[in-house]
Amino acid sequence: MNLSKMRTKMDKVNRKLILLLAKRLKVAKKIAKIKKAEGLLVLDSKREQDQLDSIKNMAVECQLDPVFVEEFFQELVSYTRSQMEIEMRMK
Repeated sequence: MNLSKMRTKMDKVNRKLILLLAKRLKVAKKIAKIKKAEGLLVLDSKREQDQLDSIKNMAVECQLDPVFVEEFFQELVSYTRSQMEIEMRMK
């Protein structure tokens, strides 16, 4: 394969990642609405830690650097949590 074809493939992967991030955020906002209705807080430390542990294991299985993946997901979770808090403040 040539460079141009590989870059096209990379562009497609990037698009899929963005679409998945958007889908994840939509799900998170629905979760925020449920938590609000049930009087729950956004932060669930045990759930977040369990998820990070699972994600690190998946990273190792996929031969990815678990430290990088953990840092990536910590950023993602932090952003998602902030968006959920905004959602919970809305009517």
